Amino acid sequence: MSCLHARTGEDIYIKQRLSSGSYSASPVLADGKLYITGENGTTVVLSAGPEYNELARNDLDGSWTMSSIAVSGQQLFIRTGSHLYCIGNKAAN
Repeated sequence: MSCLHARTGEDIYIKQRLSSGSYSASPVLADGKLYITGENGTTVVLSAGPEYNELARNDLDGSWTMSSIAVSGQQLFIRTGSHLYCIGNKAAN
């Protein structure tokens, strides 16, 4: 994973390793965090900023995952090959 300055193209950090494996889902930015889900169902959470800072690494059911995380309010929805997960606070009625 690399991070470049959008205006200048200057390297901020380069070639940081998330983990071995394949990534097909798009990264998602929400609440100041970058969520990156691998095909193995593991989501790496990074702080959005000029330094590589891994906040968390979360494993789900281990089934094949190619979809990007969907965000609704304070909830994240993650679809794996066998489940649909909702992570966050219960939505108000």
